[in-house]
Amino acid sequence: MSEETLSERTAVFLDTCVLLNYLYQEWEGGRAVELLETAELAHVVSESVTEEFETVLERRGPVYDDFVTFLVESEFDPDDRDIWIAGNDQSHVRNIQYVLSRAETAREAQTRLRRVLRLIELRASRLREELLDDIVEQNPEFELQFRIADVVPNSADVKIVCDAAYWCANNRRQGPLVSLDDDDIVRHRDGINETLRTERGERWCLDIVVPEDIVLTQLREPPEEL
Repeated sequence: MSEETLSERTAVFLDTCVLLNYLYQEWEGGRAVELLETAELAHVVSESVTEEFETVLERRGPVYDDFVTFLVESEFDPDDRDIWIAGNDQSHVRNIQYVLSRAETAREAQTRLRRVLRLIELRASRLREELLDDIVEQNPEFELQFRIADVVPNSADVKIVCDAAYWCANNRRQGPLVSLDDDDIVRHRDGINETLRTERGERWCLDIVVPEDIVLTQLREPPEEL
């Protein structure tokens, strides 16, 4: 998409968890659906975001395979699988378990799961090919990452915050950083901006918001419940 087209719209910098919320909307509440599907905004991410996004998809693939296997086979030993489950993956798995538990039979749960997995593949392709308007470079200033790490406890989120601040400071189309990560980013926004202001100046400061803070004029229909 051309820079001229992008400049006509408000740009928003998206955290990885926003992309994942869109991807897994049946299981994660779909708080980012309207934000990502609107044409009113230019959706910006950094290379750090896309790398983390692809890593999560690759890591969670075997988990979905196990869910399908468990629903299909009467005998299934989870010890046969060597799968690493990160902290966020654990809550993700619990969400899937809750949704599938509402099915009346194993066959119905299997059908629902396979349908959602197909939708996830389609949404991932759409994110890569259509919905992300710009992928910007990573922040090259490692010293700033060390300072932000004193405030943000997660190293991946440190990179994303610094990428967003670098983009904001060096781009005339400044916009907010949209995140759903309350533990590592949203609740620390005052400390993040205090550090950015001290280390780099006011123009590096970020407006850190959640998707519900973005007011759109075009309202979308909620996703169909599966």
